Amino acid sequence: MALRCDPDSYQLIQNHAKNLLCFVNQYKWISEAYIVEFFVKDHWANLPGSWQDVLQDFDTEQMASLLSGQPMNNGTIFQRVWPLSLLSFRAAAYALPLPRILCEKDETFDHVEVQNLLRKAQTSYEPLPHHYRRHVKPKKQYEIFRLAKLINEVCTDSRCLNLVDVGAGLGHLTRLLSFGYGLHVTTVEADGCNVTGAIKLDSKLTETIQVKRVENPSKLKGVKLSESASDDPNIPSHVIFHINANIAADDFLNLLQENHGAVLLSDREERQTIVDKRLNGSITSADNNKSTVSGNENAKYAMSEQNLAHAQQTVSCDDKSFVFAGLHTCGDLAPTILRVFTRCKTATALVSVGCCYQRMTCRNVTPAKTQCNRTVPTDSQAAAILDTGNPRTTAGIQNSSQPQGYPMSTWVNHIPNHELNYEPRELACHAVDTYAQRLRDGDPNIILQCYRAILETIIQKQHPELSTGHASIRKLKKIMRNVKKQHDVPLNQYLSEALSKLGLEQVSIDESKELEKLLARWKQLIAFHVVRLLTAPVIESLILIDRMLYLYEQGFESQLIPVFNPKMSPRNFVLISKKTSPQFQDLETL
Repeated sequence: MALRCDPDSYQLIQNHAKNLLCFVNQYKWISEAYIVEFFVKDHWANLPGSWQDVLQDFDTEQMASLLSGQPMNNGTIFQRVWPLSLLSFRAAAYALPLPRILCEKDETFDHVEVQNLLRKAQTSYEPLPHHYRRHVKPKKQYEIFRLAKLINEVCTDSRCLNLVDVGAGLGHLTRLLSFGYGLHVTTVEADGCNVTGAIKLDSKLTETIQVKRVENPSKLKGVKLSESASDDPNIPSHVIFHINANIAADDFLNLLQENHGAVLLSDREERQTIVDKRLNGSITSADNNKSTVSGNENAKYAMSEQNLAHAQQTVSCDDKSFVFAGLHTCGDLAPTILRVFTRCKTATALVSVGCCYQRMTCRNVTPAKTQCNRTVPTDSQAAAILDTGNPRTTAGIQNSSQPQGYPMSTWVNHIPNHELNYEPRELACHAVDTYAQRLRDGDPNIILQCYRAILETIIQKQHPELSTGHASIRKLKKIMRNVKKQHDVPLNQYLSEALSKLGLEQVSIDESKELEKLLARWKQLIAFHVVRLLTAPVIESLILIDRMLYLYEQGFESQLIPVFNPKMSPRNFVLISKKTSPQFQDLETL
């Protein structure tokens, strides 16, 4: 089901954003509570007593039902009468987020394939031709198959064959779009190693196509070939460049121009000559941010200043226009793409799937408080939880020379208390549907969350600096990856290995007995985590709707579509915007 932001729905979208913010602020004491600090800060005690009475008796299937909103498999019901405040919280958590479920047509199309992948009954996504599955994990195979189809539809509707894939990585999506759909694709990727790898994979696929074309063309399923046997398929062009949040649209166009202007060239033979030389050349660093292919072809194939000026003055779908795309663009990259899209007149459409919201830079954010300031509504107040009293105001806006990832829209920026700290943004990236399935399946490794929370109590006593600051936390997580994590590993063994790797003192026998008592509270920890996870889709919806409002404020309609099965790909929303008419023809049925 698609959510559109157009003149008819704009005011509804604005009100939705206000309701989302009301919920986020009401339950900030939950979303800003790290589960790893469950025992350190006694998060269970922060829950109202009436909530504790209900949640403490939950088994894992009841927790899964609460999190997913689906009935329990065994047909049982919750035994206790819930307080109105908890019922209100659950109702709002279910009602406010964007619908994450695919439309029925999409859900049934590859239902068996997806279920087999989820059960690990097969190791590849069969609908994707085997040429594009090499060196690609099943999850990524599924994602590029689904998104490539959508991107091709957008390009077709926009009458544009040129595409710029930002944050392309090893170019798995790009190859499908180039070789499979015949689009003229240029990637922009910050990591030179990824670009080198992408060019090698492009070359291998090109060689395979050339051989199979002669020996057995029937083996080239999913490859778009020209009528002339002498023509090579479209080969992607690659640019190494770190896109700064401050980049201007003209600078981005110049970047494409300086790197042969691959997407801006109208002559196919001329472009193919460039790509052939790119594959035969080598990547060399031009400066700290940008690299080009060796050779002196830039001057020969660069777009003239006159043509560039003409391209910037038109929005028509000619040979100089292109479509923006990005699959799971991290942190500030997705908002940056949106800004460039709105300011670049030759960008005709946008297809964006964001991720890693915690890595965005945000305005007015203060460090999370060490103690939760919870404000739980009383039962008499609970029925009005969805009412917002936030007036639209222009007060409290800070000027900043650095563009922010959130909020992007003026509307959200004008709402008081719109800030999102690191913890809620990190929570918005959790795989809620996957976790609910783990609970439903009775995954025994769930208890390891309790192990980690117990370890945190020791860290806070001996060396609290290890958990202070995001840099230290990342370092701690890196060390913990080397600790054996299985449910059949006794707590004492887990703690001994972890403390040894962290360089901390081992616990005494008496301390060990006290820690075992904490382990007995593992169901409380999981129940609190489930309550916290219920806020995650609300936070993600707020971030995505803020982006829709930003696009509308810039004069462009947009829509959000759940394009992936959320159990396969948790960040499953694609944001689409087009500058050409007609808008969004049948895209929700792809």
